[in-house]
Order: sequence, then structure tokens, then C-alpha cells
Amino acid sequence: MHSKKIGKIFASVLAATLASTSALAVSADKTAVVIGGYATDGLKVRLETAGYAVTLAAQPTGVLSSLGDFDQVWDLRFMDALSVEDNGAYLSYLQNAGGLFLIGEHAGFADRNNSLVSFITAAGGGDVTYAPNSIETQYVTSPFNGDAVVVADSSTPVIVPSAGTVATPGNGVFITTSGPDGTGVGTGVAFGAGSLTNALDGRLLTYFDVDTFSSGTINNNAAVRALVDRMISFVAGDFQADPDLGGSGIIDTSKGEFTLADAAAQGEAVTFDGGTLSMTGGASPDVILSNPIAIQDGGAFINTAGVASTLSGVISGDGGLIVQGQGTLVLTGANNYAGGTVIAGDSTVRVSDGGALGIGGLNLMGGTLAAGADFALGTNIQLAGGVANAIDTAGHDVVLNGAVSGAGGLIVQGGGTLTLAGANNHAGGVGITGDSTVRVSDGGALGGGALVLSGGTLAADAGFATGANVQLLNATGNLIDTNGHTVELTGAISGAGGLIKTGDGRLNLTGVNDYSGDTQVNGGRLAMNGTAVNSSFTVNAGGSIGGNGTVGALVVSNGATAAPGNSIGQLTAATTVLFEAGSTYEVEIDATGASDRLVASETVTIDGGTVQVLAAAGDYAPRTSYAIIVAGDGVTGTFDAVTSDLAFLTPALIYASNGVVLTMTRNDVRFADVGVTFNQRSTAAAVDGAFNATSALYNELVGMNAAEARRAFDALSGEAHASALSFAAADADNVRRTLIGRFDGPAGTGTEMWTTVTGSWNDIDGNGNSAAVSGNGQGFLAGVETDLASFRVGVAGGYTDGDARIRARGAQADVRNLHVGVYGGGAFGKLRVRAGAVHTAIDVRADRQVNVVALSETLKAKYDGQAAQAFAELGYAMPLGNGMIEPFAGINALWLKNEAFTETGGTLALEGAERTRDTIWSNLGFKASFALGANSPLTAQVKGVWQHALTDRATDSRLAFANGGPSFLVHGAPLARDAAAVDASLRWQVADRVQVGVGYAGTIADQGESQSVRLTLGVRL
Repeated sequence: MHSKKIGKIFASVLAATLASTSALAVSADKTAVVIGGYATDGLKVRLETAGYAVTLAAQPTGVLSSLGDFDQVWDLRFMDALSVEDNGAYLSYLQNAGGLFLIGEHAGFADRNNSLVSFITAAGGGDVTYAPNSIETQYVTSPFNGDAVVVADSSTPVIVPSAGTVATPGNGVFITTSGPDGTGVGTGVAFGAGSLTNALDGRLLTYFDVDTFSSGTINNNAAVRALVDRMISFVAGDFQADPDLGGSGIIDTSKGEFTLADAAAQGEAVTFDGGTLSMTGGASPDVILSNPIAIQDGGAFINTAGVASTLSGVISGDGGLIVQGQGTLVLTGANNYAGGTVIAGDSTVRVSDGGALGIGGLNLMGGTLAAGADFALGTNIQLAGGVANAIDTAGHDVVLNGAVSGAGGLIVQGGGTLTLAGANNHAGGVGITGDSTVRVSDGGALGGGALVLSGGTLAADAGFATGANVQLLNATGNLIDTNGHTVELTGAISGAGGLIKTGDGRLNLTGVNDYSGDTQVNGGRLAMNGTAVNSSFTVNAGGSIGGNGTVGALVVSNGATAAPGNSIGQLTAATTVLFEAGSTYEVEIDATGASDRLVASETVTIDGGTVQVLAAAGDYAPRTSYAIIVAGDGVTGTFDAVTSDLAFLTPALIYASNGVVLTMTRNDVRFADVGVTFNQRSTAAAVDGAFNATSALYNELVGMNAAEARRAFDALSGEAHASALSFAAADADNVRRTLIGRFDGPAGTGTEMWTTVTGSWNDIDGNGNSAAVSGNGQGFLAGVETDLASFRVGVAGGYTDGDARIRARGAQADVRNLHVGVYGGGAFGKLRVRAGAVHTAIDVRADRQVNVVALSETLKAKYDGQAAQAFAELGYAMPLGNGMIEPFAGINALWLKNEAFTETGGTLALEGAERTRDTIWSNLGFKASFALGANSPLTAQVKGVWQHALTDRATDSRLAFANGGPSFLVHGAPLARDAAAVDASLRWQVADRVQVGVGYAGTIADQGESQSVRLTLGVRL
């Protein structure tokens, strides 16, 4: 027999009578004694089913105070409490077959007896259980072994402190401190540094209000099955990890899955206040904890212990979550805990939504945040120094909108994309590994440390600059994707790896770099404005290289471009240069003789390709030479072609032993040959005749490409003068419409004086030759009309002032018009006849800005003009309700004339000759007028007209340069060929002799539109 002392076990808690016996001898092999009233509750049948030989015994009386005399295997069942004296007691057990010891079983547990049957097995390693039930703390001084442990109802926690371990290498452990039917008062089972071990295949069933585990251990080997066959069942209350007892609670997952998701446990919260929940043992299926978790101020410590675990319930509370243990913790709930998340000790936390990390910050202390799906995280991130902090994108897109700070750095892995969008200031920099990509819009997002590329990609979402040093670890696969932006790296680039520039946009390298891997430019432009003499540069199709720095060797491939400098500059190769067939050497030049240059210390090999000359505008000499290639060990081969964007200078290449020289020589292309519009060609021909080769204008034009020359000819043309007259014609037409509109309503009687105030807006579209004209005007007309026999006649006069703007030509004109007109009309039955004439005196004050490279002049002119109009209409009036409708046809003619003028302000000034233009239009339409109700003082009028030009619509001017040369013709914005015009007005007979009217007139054509509004007052004398 082996005995263990149980120190001060318990004091008397009840004056209860126990069934007792000093020794009940039974067989040592699968026997059991059922005592007293429990013989009829089904226990006997269940024991027999399990293979036990059952003996029924009467209920003894008295108090069992010592078990020291027992030397046989025994099974006892007591209804009430076990009580001993303070001097202690001994429990004895034998190393033989297993037994069952139930103390203080509550009637409410009767339903659970079925589950207890499976605890009984002949394979058990011991036959004694320790089951205190008292108001005092119980101590276990050394391990106890048995098949089952039952701790019955208790009003205080049952404590297993640091001194002992309850070990059950049998088939199960049953701990209860509160009855499942709600009776009994229990406060929990508390474990200190001790542990509760269920080493084989049984269950741990708990019924209590609160279980508190600090440094104790729950070791589970059984897989979770049904409710009656699970390892841990929380039926009521919370699971709480409490730091007051020290240490951590542990769940062993070596044989299965730990879950609280079944019906008996759903909705029960797991509460942390500083304790640790650990997962130990071998890695098997994931541990899944689906219950809600409440984290108090003390925080929650999760020791993943190298296994995968999932917390799928909602995590809430003010505390934080600390994850460690080199395993993986998956958070899937819509969590809102506020204390933040710490990932430490090579642990991994995987989320598919940023909200799974709660509303606090994220602190990486050597841990990894992994992505289970695309997500964005808005909280701030703290990086600890001296450890490897990682983001594993796992092929997904992750966005960090919060600020990243701290002494540490960040490693990005997993083959996905991480976007750093916050205002970061972490000290440790960023490392990008594998096929991962980091996207930034600001260099500060990379932190204050080095950028390490180990097969990863740095991509730009906006232009930025960074002074961070760069380390290249992989020989290939280190990418910088400028993505259409400008990225500047001013730090030093080092390492044995290479660099690939990809994407549209520009990468500017300004540091003193000593990396030794190859550099490839696969897209956009790489500007080497520093040095990288240990790297061989290859520019592939679609890529370009330039800058004023130094590279190692340089290869310009088919479809690639070398363009030294940032404007005009020099790119140097420390060794050799090769131009492959199909490559391009882009050379910028200017009129002073400066050009791009490529210098090689060794040989330059040219296997074909094209030299493309881009010339800056300037005053070029008839012939200029440029040294565009210098080679220390000579040049071999030639380019296939040389082209230039200059229209009037021809490029040529001269090959020398140590370089290539470009010459630009004036060709025989005339200025007019590059013009594409009438005005350009007409103006260019005049320039050829007015300015010789020594003039400033000539030399500026010679240095232009075709597009620049065309813009210069447009600026020189003076078309604004012709377009100003088009604007005057549109203004004069508004006067015609006002006068003939006097007959749109019911005919007046007697003598009437009237006045009209107008505001107008005119837009005339350009046509490819001339530019668009827009402007507005205002003015007034006044007249008097009276009856004359069967006619009604009138005279009118007025003044309008308009501003015409020709923005594409840098010109504007103030057009002031003085109008005088006569009009009349009469009725012959249903026939209506109307006619009139208007004369307009025009005063034009124009200025235009002419810029031809270095030549810039503001030219002004003031001149007079005249417009004359005659118009007539014939209609047929028909009554319609309380009004009338009248179809009509008409014609109007316009004569437009300008006086001669001369501009002032510079050598590019023009002279304008006196010139007259005329245009005739036909008009076809209808008009209607009607009173708005019987005896209404309001009368409405509406008119629609189709207007068609019968003759030439051009408004042109005959001009010449004031310094001499031939005259030339330019066209202004044309008048419309076909237009739809509408007039609408409302007249109010205020009094017997007073009438007020408002009206709108609009014209829409494919060449533009005009609109005007008017307010009219009429007084009958």
C-alpha cells in the first residue's frame, strides 16, 4: 500500500450523518459496492453494464474521519459531506484495478451518470480519487492518480495551488461546484501553478459559475464529440484567466479540436483579465473557440504554442490581446476590443477584415500579421526594434491607413500587395520579399531605415522622393514600378542584387551607388543622376535612360531609347556602350550649339538604330555642329538614320575615330510649305517675302518644328481683325431683328415712342482655319413710329458696345456700334408686308499678343468700319382663336466694310487695307400672337425662322507686314450658312397708352450661337 498525507484537508462544514464503514472488503478485480438508497437510481445497472460485479450495501451511519485503514479497492457513494478533524487524514490506494469514488453527488446530476459509466475501465492506473468539499483551501502535495475525480458542491473555490498536480491517467475527470439544475452555490475551480491532466481518452466536464485558470494546465487528449462526450463543457458562467494566481491556462490540442460552439456552451463568455490561454502539444486540426470573449483591463494572453487556433466569437472589452508562441491565431469575429493587439515571439495573427483586430492599435514585437483576404486596417501600428516584424499578404491586397511608428522595421512577404497609406515614421525601414509589392504615395511611408528588396516590388501611387538607403539582396526580381509617376531615390543603393525599373514614369537615382547586380529598364525612364559604376545597365523595349550621372556598361536594346541629361546633359558609361539595331539615341540641341552627349571610357558599338534630334526653339545659324558621342577607345558601326523635328534644318551625322558629330543645316523648305490651313500658308508666304535670313523672326522660325511654326503663323496672321467684323455683323443683326419685331404683335395705332434695352451673348465657333470668337454686348435702341396712310412707319437709333475675345490667338477687340434705321409695314387684306434698313458706324479697338519664341510683342490698332443692312418680309396672316398665325418669307442683305489701319507696338505689326464684304440671307418661318385670355392685357408672341446664306459668308481682311513685303488675305470666324432663330416676347398693356414688353432672341447654328434679352417700354402719344 502507498499512502499520501493530505495536510489540513477540511473542517467540519455540516453536522451531517455519513454512511460510513471502516473497511468494505471487495474483490480487487472489477468489483463495486453500491451503498444505501443509491441502489435504485440506475447506478447498479450502469456498473454491471460496464462489466463490474456489483454488491449492494446498507447505508451506514456516523462520520468517516479517516481512510487510513482501507487496504482494498473500494467504491463509495455519500449523500452528504465528508468531515475529518484538523489533525489530518490519510488516503491509501493500491496499484491495482481502477475504482470510482463519488462524494456529495447532487440529485441533479442523475442525468450525467450515463456519461460517468465510460470513466470506469479495468485499464485504469489507480484506484483512489481526491475529492475535497469544504470551506477551506485544499492542498495537494504530490500527484494523485485515478480514473475519476469528483469535487462536489462547494461555497468557495476549490484551490489547486502551485504545490500539487491532480493527474488522471485514466479515462476522465469530473469537476463540479454548482449543480446543473441550478441548485447549489459554487464559485469555481481555481488552479495555481498546478495542473489538471486528462492524459487518455476521457472527458473534463465542469458545472460552475466561474472557472479561474492562471498558471494551471488543462491537458486534453480526447477529441470533441457530442455534448455528453466532450472534453470541456461550460454549462453556465464564464471561463476566466486570472493573473492573481500567476501563470497561464493551457489547452492541449495534440489530439483534437477545442471548441465551445456546441449547444451547452453557446453564448457563454470567456473572460480574460491578464491571464494566458495556451495551446500545447502536437499540431493537429485547428483549435476553434467560437464563444464571445471579454478582455478586461489586465488583457488577454494567447500562447499559440506552435499550433493553429481560431477565435471566431466577438472579442470585446477595454483590454488588449497579446499573442505569442510561434503558432497561428485566426481572428474572424467582428471585434471591438479597445486595448489593441500585440503579436510577439514569431507568432502569427491572420485576419480577413481589419475590424477583426478591434479598435485599438497593432503592436508587432517579432510577430506576423497575415491576410486571409483583401482588407484595410485603419488603426495605428507600432513596430518593436531588434525583432522581425512582418506582414504576410498571402496573395491578397492589404491597405494600412494608420500611422506606422516605432523603433523597428517591417518585412512584407506573401506575394500580395501592401499599401502604406499612413503618415509613417518608424525607424526600421521596410523589407520586401518574394513576389510581394509595397505601394506608397509618399517616401515617408517607408520609414527612416533602409529599403530592402529581396525579390519584391516597390510601386508608386503618386510621385515621391526618399532619402532611404536601398539594399538589393536578390540577383533578380527587385523591382521599382513608377506607375506613371516620378520617384526619386537620393540614398545609396548597395548589395549584390540587381534592379529592374518598370512602369511608365521616371525613376531618378541621385546617390553614390555600389550595388553589383545588373540594372534593367523595362518601362518608363531611368534618370541616372548619381553613380552606379559596378552595375551593367540594359534598356529594353519601351524603356529609356538618361540623366547626368555615370553607369557601368550600357546596352540600348531594340525599341529602347538613350536620352542623356534631364534636358540637355551628359550621360557617362564607365566601360562600353552598345546600340542595338532598332534602338534610338535621342539628342536634344539648342541654337547656341549645346547638345546631349554620351561619353564612354571604352568603346561605343553601333549596330544600327536611329538618332532622333529634338531641337529647342531658338535663333539657329544656317549650320551648327554638335558632338553627340565621345568614345575613349573609338566608335565602331553606324546608325541607320537620323531625324529631326525641325522643319527648316536638316540633320546629318559625321563619324570620327573617337566620336560622332551631328550637323544641322538650313534646307530649302519654305515657310509656307509647313502650313496646313489657308491662314497659315498665306501668312507664311508673306513672312518669306517680308523678313530676310538676318531678321530675328526668320531665325526664330528656322529653329522650329512644323507644329511650332504653324502656331507662330497663326499668331502672326492678324485674323482677329477679320473676326472682330464677324462679331460686329452679329451685333448689327440683333438691331434688324428688333426693328422687324415691332410688327410681331397687333398693329399699333397713332404715334408711339419706344425704347429697348438689350444684353447679348455671342459665340462663333472656329473652323480649323480661324479660331473661335466669344463675347458679350449691351446697348439700347429708341424709336418713334406712326401711321402713314395704310402703312405704319418708324425711325430708330441706338448704341451698342461689345467685347470680342479670340483666346486662341491672344487677341481681343472692343467693338462699338452706332445704329440708325428706318422701318415700316402694312396690311393688304391678309397679306403683310414689312421692310427696313439700318446703317451702323463701327469703331474697332483691337490688341493682340504675338509670341514667337524670344520675340514677344503687343500690337494695337484702332480703326473704323461700317455696316449696312436692308431687309424685307412678306407674310400671310390667319386668325387662330383669340390670336393669329402668320407664315412668312423674307430676305436680308449685309454690307460690311473696314477702313485702312496700321498696328503699332513692334516689328511684327500689320497694315490692314480698306475692304468690303457682303452676304445675303433668305428667311423662312412663321409667327404667332395671341392674347392670354379674354380681355387680358397680356399678349404673347413667338416666331421661328430658318435662315440660309445665299452668298459667301466669309469675313476676311487684306493685310501686310508694316515693314514691307506682299499683302496677304486671312479669314476670320465665318458667319453661319444655316441657322435656326427663335424670338419670344410678352407684352403687357399697363395702361391705355403704355405698354411694357420683355423678349428673348436666340440663334443656333453649326458655327455657333447667339442669345439676347430685351426690355421694351412703349408710350402712345
